[in-house]
Amino acid sequence: MKYLAQLIFSYKGRVGRKTYLIYHICGGFGGFSIWFCGWFLLSYMFEGYIPGYLLKVVETLLMLIGILLLYGTIPVSVKRHHDRDKSGWTYLIWTAVMPFGFNLCFSTIYTIIFPLDLFDTFMLVRNVYLFCFISGFIALCCLPSREGRNEYGDSPN
Repeated sequence: MKYLAQLIFSYKGRVGRKTYLIYHICGGFGGFSIWFCGWFLLSYMFEGYIPGYLLKVVETLLMLIGILLLYGTIPVSVKRHHDRDKSGWTYLIWTAVMPFGFNLCFSTIYTIIFPLDLFDTFMLVRNVYLFCFISGFIALCCLPSREGRNEYGDSPN
């Protein structure tokens, strides 16, 4: 339990590829699945059978559980960057700065060439963000660690 708390709530240290992949499959996709399935079941299947206030309470609890599990992917990703001898700020570049820059460039150029409505622009922005997320995820899963000790700690392997 102490290892799991240190894995989720601490930004210090290093994490190998296997731990990164396992946590993202269990924590990230599991958190999203809990939130989405709970929302779907409560909103569509039990809508007329459960009182409205109770429905909102349970929906909020499921959303908080999902957010907590998804939050844990941030420190794990930062530690994986540490394992590759990179700063944790590179995670911010992959998840926020790079998609924003790509979206700004692509949507500006694309809308000049092809006039888009708001929905098409949203779909373009979503696809660029998904590309950045998936390419970063694959890179962290596949690229090897730096062997030995670095400034972030001992090798986890």
